[in-house]
This record gives sequence, C-alpha cells and structure tokens, in this order.
Amino acid sequence: MITLTTQPGGCVLAHSSRQNDAPTSSVVKYNGRTIATLPNEILDNIFSNLDLQSVSNCRCVNQRWKNVIDDCQIMPQALYAFYRRCHPQKHSPNPYTVELYDLSIKDWLNKFGDKGKKSTMQLDQHLKNKLFPQILCWSITQVLGRTKAFSCESILTIEHSDWVISACFSADGKHLVTASHDCTAKIYGVSDGQWQEKAT
Repeated sequence: MITLTTQPGGCVLAHSSRQNDAPTSSVVKYNGRTIATLPNEILDNIFSNLDLQSVSNCRCVNQRWKNVIDDCQIMPQALYAFYRRCHPQKHSPNPYTVELYDLSIKDWLNKFGDKGKKSTMQLDQHLKNKLFPQILCWSITQVLGRTKAFSCESILTIEHSDWVISACFSADGKHLVTASHDCTAKIYGVSDGQWQEKAT
C-alpha cells in the first residue's frame, strides 16, 4: 500500500506490499482518505506545487485528474514556471501574442482537423487570461503531439539565379522575403489565398 502523509517539512510517501497470492494493492491516501475522494480544491493545490514533468504525468492518471489540471489551468502555470527557470531575466520578450494568434496561428491550428478546431475553440475562451501565452504553447504542443503524420504540399517555388542565402517570414506569416547571392531579394505576399510576387 502507498500512503501519503503530511509533515511540517512536506509530504512523505510510504510503500509496503504483502507477499502472498493476493494481488498487491496500490492506494494513495491523504489523512486516511484515498486520493480519488479528495475534493478538486485539494487536488488543485497539490498539482499547483508540482514540476512540469510531474503535472504531465498526473494528467495521464485518469480522466478526473486530467479535468482538474485542464480546468484549473495547472499546465500553463507549470509551463510558465519552467520558462521562468530557463529564462530568468525579468523582461524577456514573449513570442506568443493574441495578435499573432488571431493573424495566423488560429488558421494554422484549424487545419489539424477536429483536434485543431477544438483547440481553437478553447483558446478563444482564454484570450484575456494573463497566462494566454502559456495556454497557447500548451495547446500547440497537445495538437502536434497527437498528430501521427504530416503531409507536405508544394504551394510555391521561388527561383533565383544563384544560391539563396536567407529566407524570412513576416510576423503575421503573410509575407516572405528571400535573398540570394545573385544580389537580388524577392518579396512574396498572400493575395486571395495565393502566394504572389510583390517585388524584386
């Protein structure tokens, strides 16, 4: 049996198993109650103090734990804490914004079928949440992680007379600039859903 007990310094897990013909039972207890019967508020408090990997593992235990972690936005908070540990500077730029989501990421996610559309519906409800960048990052990770295969489609060929040394999309993903050793740069943009050359 696995028992969870609390002490001033934190929680302690104790494990014991009986050596007999009966199967070993694994039950996690908290103050004499099984974890399965704990109120959502206590589960929320427990999950909020775990690291990113532990929260991710807990999310896979059962549907109730998954719902608590998703409903209480535990994963975005854990992602934010992980990000702050990796990038401790106070004023680091944030690559994900609501504007960028509206301009291009939303359309891109919708192309992932039902999973992508469900993800954008959930994201639309959290646009004003202060953790929106982390929620967006988590949602993209979930969609990509559940995608079994990608198919590539050739939609544009840009030709230069020498090696292309640089290519860059604009922030909204609607313009593309290429630079070449032939001393030219080409600018392409999306018009009516098609990529067209704008300038050389």
